[in-house]
Amino acid sequence: MSMILIDNASLTSAQRILGEVAVPDKSTVDGDLVALENLISAILFYNELIALDDYKPEHSQARKDQFSFIRFLDPRDWDFASLKEEARSESAEMQPRIEDGEFSDDAFSEFFDLLRMNIVCTWDISSSIYYLNMKMLGQPDSADFAKYGELASSIFGELTDLKRSGAERDSSVSLLDSDGKPIGSPYLIRDAKWGKGETGGIAPALQSFLAALNWSSTGLSSSRKWRLH
Repeated sequence: MSMILIDNASLTSAQRILGEVAVPDKSTVDGDLVALENLISAILFYNELIALDDYKPEHSQARKDQFSFIRFLDPRDWDFASLKEEARSESAEMQPRIEDGEFSDDAFSEFFDLLRMNIVCTWDISSSIYYLNMKMLGQPDSADFAKYGELASSIFGELTDLKRSGAERDSSVSLLDSDGKPIGSPYLIRDAKWGKGETGGIAPALQSFLAALNWSSTGLSSSRKWRLH
């Protein structure tokens, strides 16, 4: 008998599409549609759907009533703490790496290639200090340019699930310069056009993007570990 694990974030996405949960940001609709499509596929092609009964206590019963075709499992009946630790350890191996301004790790560089997202990181000056920012390259007013906004919104949307879960934001990243040397603190930009080339680390927007990527990798690792168990 085939079985599939459905995460609570996907169920919330389905509820948003069905008009049962408010949509905080319309730019996340495309991601919600994908989640609904995956749920429908699970219903059609798997014998049993399961989910963890770890949603907000005040809405837990309503969720189980809404999705009565899903068997909800009590996390206390499983070694879930150990599973989460294993997933966290595995996701650490998927940590983003930015080298010479581009994502160069195997996991995320391939991910962005598949999405055809051209992302670069540059040092931009603010109050005489350089901060590492993220930019998406594309032709203005083109289909690709609009696509970037939708994809980026879906990735940033992971932060909503992160906050809802109560997990800590993890913006960790491996930073390397054009010579392949680690970028630490302090770090001075060679041949800086302004000032002494002093840097102040990663800009808030890039930090949020990295946190969303790291949270996504944790979710993927958790699903993989659950299947293996």
